[in-house]
Amino acid sequence: MSNRKKVEFLLVNLITLVRLIGSFIIPILYFKKGINSFALFVFLIFLTDTIDGRLSRFFKVESFLGSLLDSVSDKLFGLIMLAILSYEFPIMLIILILELTILISSILAYSNNKNVKSSHTGKIKTFILDFGISLLFVLLAKDLFKEYISLSFYNSINKSKVNGFTD
Repeated sequence: MSNRKKVEFLLVNLITLVRLIGSFIIPILYFKKGINSFALFVFLIFLTDTIDGRLSRFFKVESFLGSLLDSVSDKLFGLIMLAILSYEFPIMLIILILELTILISSILAYSNNKNVKSSHTGKIKTFILDFGISLLFVLLAKDLFKEYISLSFYNSINKSKVNGFTD
């Protein structure tokens, strides 16, 4: 493997490792800093899932290690997010239990030397789950949206209300 390929391989796996470590930081941020800091961090961690996969395919450095790290990171991220959601909304325990069941079946299959490589359907499910959870937390952090993302939009709406231009 050339030096360039080694660097590309390392970069992709480091991005995946950031998601793995970031997943452990998520509960700390949530309980110490509140929903606003948490939501932004969750969104950034969610992006790493997309970035590492695309870079891996682009650089053609897909590997068993990368696949394993990605799979573990995806499951850990999803389970931690669902656990926090279950803390806030107990109905989410149903989805958490389903995800735990999938994780246990994957571990059992792996221990029996069966292929646990992600399927296309599994990747789509993971994307929808991660995106939905991340979006839910971002929407729960309404103050973050108002304060940082679209302050000018809210200001323009408030000015139009003051001037009598409401719907």
